[in-house]
Amino acid sequence: RMLGNDDIPVDAVVVGIIDEDCDFR
Repeated sequence: RMLGNDDIPVDAVVVGIIDEDCDFR
């Protein structure tokens, strides 16, 4: 989402990193 990529795996990883670093959900 933030990267603007349609890659689901990447999106999941980004969400995990953001969620762990900051609650950006």
